[in-house]
This record gives sequence, structure tokens and C-alpha cells, in this order.
Amino acid sequence: MTLNYYTELLSRIRSLSIVLEEEDSSKTPEIITISQVDSKLIKLLMKDYDSPFYIPLPSDVPQIPNITQCILKRGNIISIRLPLADIKLDRSTNQSMTMSTNYKWNSTYLKRKIGKYSFNCIKCDYKLLNSNDIETVLDMPSSLWAEMMDFWHCHKPETDDSPLVLDKFKQFKPKQNGILTGPFYIAINFEDDNHKLIKDEFKLKCKNCETFIGESCEDPKNKENLDRLFYWNLKLSHNKGNEIYKPYYQTMETILENVNGSATRIIEFKNIEETKSILIWVFNIGLDVVVKDIGILKNSMKLYYTKDPKEIEEERTNRGEIEIVDTEDFILDATIERLSEINAKLPKSIRSMGKHWKLAFLSKDEESTGVVGSSFLNQLQALKSQITYNVILIARGKGSVISKDYKPLDISNWKQLTENLTDKNLSTEGLVEYLTKSPLPTILVDNTSDGTISSSYAELVKNGISIATPNKKGFSSDLKSWKELFTNAQGENAGLVYHEATVGAGLPIIGTINDLVGTGDEVEKIEGIFSGTLSYIFNEYSTADPKDVKFSDIVKVAKELGYTEPDPRDDLNGLDVARKVTIVARLSGSEVESPTSFPVQSLIPKDLESVESASGFLEKLPNYDHELQNLKDEAAKENKVLRFVGKVDIPNKLVSVGVEKYDYSHPFASLKGSDNVISIKTKRYQNPLIVQGAGAGADVTAAGVLADTIKIAQRIAK
Repeated sequence: MTLNYYTELLSRIRSLSIVLEEEDSSKTPEIITISQVDSKLIKLLMKDYDSPFYIPLPSDVPQIPNITQCILKRGNIISIRLPLADIKLDRSTNQSMTMSTNYKWNSTYLKRKIGKYSFNCIKCDYKLLNSNDIETVLDMPSSLWAEMMDFWHCHKPETDDSPLVLDKFKQFKPKQNGILTGPFYIAINFEDDNHKLIKDEFKLKCKNCETFIGESCEDPKNKENLDRLFYWNLKLSHNKGNEIYKPYYQTMETILENVNGSATRIIEFKNIEETKSILIWVFNIGLDVVVKDIGILKNSMKLYYTKDPKEIEEERTNRGEIEIVDTEDFILDATIERLSEINAKLPKSIRSMGKHWKLAFLSKDEESTGVVGSSFLNQLQALKSQITYNVILIARGKGSVISKDYKPLDISNWKQLTENLTDKNLSTEGLVEYLTKSPLPTILVDNTSDGTISSSYAELVKNGISIATPNKKGFSSDLKSWKELFTNAQGENAGLVYHEATVGAGLPIIGTINDLVGTGDEVEKIEGIFSGTLSYIFNEYSTADPKDVKFSDIVKVAKELGYTEPDPRDDLNGLDVARKVTIVARLSGSEVESPTSFPVQSLIPKDLESVESASGFLEKLPNYDHELQNLKDEAAKENKVLRFVGKVDIPNKLVSVGVEKYDYSHPFASLKGSDNVISIKTKRYQNPLIVQGAGAGADVTAAGVLADTIKIAQRIAK
């Protein structure tokens, strides 16, 4: 059983709303007990669930009274409303969002919260502007300020000591060697020598890689240059890390401007060519919510949106107050992609309102929960074992918690512990040094997909540090690195290497192959459906009526349901399957050089490989439906279905990934949903072994990693 959840803090009515939904609609979840672990976490014990279920809270809630009350059940859905009457909360709409300067990188943030900083090129990380060279940092006055000035018949200042208004950009000019921060750009006024930009007519480009950064114009009054740099082309680098500005933040700024300026709640965003648009209804602002597999969204906008042209036209006709905003393609695409991504992660019961409106949230302040790592820590915390596991380091993207004296961290409050990360993430060398000095045997649990960490596995193992990980990159990169890792693992006092979850999440695939080979058996062939995403797509495609449902339709549905990556091309290119096939081939004795050293069939039409956005790709994909439809028709004539598989033939030294045909009687043909299935034929098992089950998901992946951790601990303890 798999639970999805959504949590919302309703500060105006002093309550907390939680929606729990069992993804299998035929099953009915039942809460045994519900308790509050701390101000950040609720714990549920569920009937028929092996381990406790933890739900992060969207904001600090010191104590929830009457925690067992207000639980409503409806089929596979449980709604919980927890009263917070005794808690002091702001019952007004979040004014910090609607009225104050809410720019991502405003003057207060730059001057007081991050210390020394620089604005770097988003592409090559070249330092374009250094805080040491900036004399003044001010915020751009908002549109509300300008409107109030006009309302009270005030004249905007135009003295030498004050900003000017330029006709080209309708923006204010900073003082010499100063910057003004705006909603989606910074205006700068520097001599050319004080920044690393080159000018190409009115375009500003990175001096190192010539990436477009911003625009330049000449003040007609005194012939001085005024430049503005767009945030989405910059990276803000400082001692606490790096930050980027996501293009959909600009949509948020536009929404706030309309809500504040004219109380408009229905806004249509369309591209300049008027070929696509989205209608957004601003339902609420300033909310703290939690969406499973996304994280905590602070100070967010609750929105309903529709892309349906008929619905948009009806709203234009029926409502006179719709604001229409022209926007750049890449900003519109990024907004649509983010809204779709959030919507796909919500419980199905709340994703839609009516026929066309879908629910989503936008936020600039997001706290990723690190879904596999979070699930791992929750499962480790609930584990009952004779072996004591002392966690001495927890690292996240933005920092770490490190036990300097190697005393165990209290993981019963790990969420609270990682709220304020006081330590920087260690370098590879620093990590090796820290773990090597541990007085007890050490296991590094790497729940990331980071290539830098995985490239250090060989060095870690050589120094006696064991590895448990779902990170495929450490085992599917070049063959030389693979050999170095497992050669080091054979050394005296070397660490152990377990990576069951790199293929099939928690399914026993890696362990089965290792056991077969370790007992003297010889693998002859491996064949399998290694991708949950492509499993779902082809399972649905096989049964779809070609008159009503095309391949592109199923890809779109898969994305909406959250089966695909934010850009479906990351699944359709076949490379994820190729990495998994590389791993099982190497374990079986084939010296595969890399995931690109054998034939991999991409399902992405060549003409669409260079399309900039995921939404642009999905719009054009229907033009190529006939290619897969022809394959499907050929298979149907032979009483077969199509499946996307990886194949390893050891005797003939053949490895491949692509679409294959299978008889209706074949185990692959009867697969349902997003399950994985792997067939292993060996010298002993001429009738192949079949391993089948859920091959994706944070909980099953974390369970696979935890099982590996336990195996390592048991071997070390002997």
C-alpha cells in the first residue's frame, strides 16, 4: 500500500488540514494512532503498513490539541482537520508576501543575510559582478509606489541625487557603481572595467562564454549607459551556497502586481505569438503547504489553472475583469511545467475542480525533503535491531549537520535537526578524512544521484568506508572506474559495496545476480523492463484504441500523473534504462564500456531533440505518433505487443535497449501499471528466473538501501 498526502496550514481559521490518499483506490487506509513527534512532524501508525508513516508540517506548530479529533473517511481518502486554537498564529492574509518587497534577491537579502557574494553566469559560472565592487544596493520601487504617487498628484523626483525614469525600460537608474534590485532583474550602473560583460549592440553577454545575460541602453539625457541583467541568466554565489532564479518566479511577480494593484484574481498568460496560453485563478496567497515528493512550499500561491482553449474563451466572454499578460515563451513554458509538476504530485482527489480547472502552488521558498533520504531516515528511526546505528553526519544540498566528536546525532528529531544546517558540505577529500577518523566502522549511505560523490566511491572503499546507495552513476560510468572500485573493495580492510537499489529500487535483482555468479553459475541472458515510466507508457499504449488515444496522449497523461521526469525526454531517451542494463551486464561478466557503447533506441524524434522546453516537446510530439503506431500495427498482426526492454546476451556479447515485440502469453505482455520485470537465464536455470514488482518510488528505494545497510552492518559486526 502507498500513501500520498497533502498538508496545508490554515492560519486564518487556526487549523491544520491533512489529506491522506491510498493510491490504490480499491483499498481503504485506516489510522491506528496519530501523534505529534515535534513541532515539524506528525507520526501515523497505519493498519497493514509495516512501518510508521511520517508527515512533515508546513510550519512550526509547538503543540496540537485534540490531535485525534476531526478525522473523516471516504473510501481510499482520509481527511484530517486539526484545530490550533491554543496556538498564536497570524490570522490575517500573509502581508509579508502581498505588500513588502518580495523580490528573490532584494537589498535586505544581499546586504544582511549572505555576506560576500557575486553574480555569476548561469552557464559557465564566470564571475560577472562582485559585491566588493558594489557601493550601493537599493530596491526598485514597486508599481504600487508609482501608482500611489500619481494618485496623490506627487511628482517623481528628477534631481541629480535621485533616479531617472528611462523611456526604454520604464525603470529607475542606480547611482554610479550601484545596483537596483527589481522583480526579475538588477539594474547596474558601472564602468565597463568593473564588470565582466561584453556589449553586442543592445545585448549584454558573458565575457567568458558569450551567453546572453541582459540588455543595455543609453540614457538620452547624459549619454550614460544603463544595463539590466535578468535573474534567470545569473547564479548568485555566496558562502552559504549557490542560488538560481527560476523563470516561473517572474509569473509570480506579475500575479502579485495584479493582485496588489487592481485586486485582479483571474489572469491569462499568453505568448507573444498567441499560439499558447494558460488561465490562472489566484485562489489564495501566503500559504505554507507540504506536497509529498516536492517538499515544503513556504509563502506560496494557491492557484487553479486551465490550458483548455474553450474554457479560456468562455472565461474571456463571461468575465470582464480578466487581465491578459504577454510573456516570453520560456517563462510561460517554465510556469506550465512547474504547475503540472506540482499538480501531478497532489492526491488525485484534490487535483481538479470541475472539468477543466487544476490545482497547483507556486513558491520561491521551497524546502526539498530529499524524498529517498527522508524515507531512509524515517525507516531507520523506526527500525528495531540488535545493532546500534550511530548517525554522525547528515548532508543535504544546502549544508550539513556533522558530529564533530563522532557522538551519535539524535535522529528522532532529524527534520528539526536539519532545519538549521550549521555546517558546510564537506569536500570529497574532507569527507574521506572525516569518515576515516571515525572510531567505529563507517557506512556512507548516498541517497543522491550526484556524480561527484559517486566518483569518490573507490577512494572511500579503499579507506575502509562501506557504501550503500541507489546512485547509478557510480556503477554505470566508464569501465575503468568500475574496475577500480571493485578492485579496491577486495583489498585488506576495505569497505563493502552494496547497491541493490540501483536497479529495480527494492527488487532483489542485484543480489540475485551476485548470488548466482558467486555460487559458480553462469549468466547467459538477462532481459527486462527496467523503467517504471516506460512500463506504464507501453502497458497503456498496448490496450489503447488508436482511434481515440495516441502515443503522445499517453506520454502527456504519464507526465500529469507524475510517472515521468519534469521533462519526459529524460525517460524517453532510454539512457536511464541503459545505465541499469550496463550494471547488470557488468555483474554478469560482460565488460560493457559505458551506457553509450551499445545500441540504445531513443523514443525522441530527432527533430524534437533540440526543442527548448518540455511543454514545447509535448506540443509537437503528436506529429510523430504515426511512427510508433506503425510498429504497434505490425505487432498486432503477429498477435504481439510492444515493450521497451533492455537485453544482455553474454555468450554472443550483445547488449541493447529498445522496443521489442512479445507474444500475449509472455510474462512481459501481461505486466500492469508501472511494475518492473526482469528475466534471468543461467546455465543452471534454463527456465529463466523472473523477478517482478514495484521498481520505483521513494519508499521502496529507501527500503532497498536500508536492507543493504543492515547487510553491511551484520557482516562488519561478525
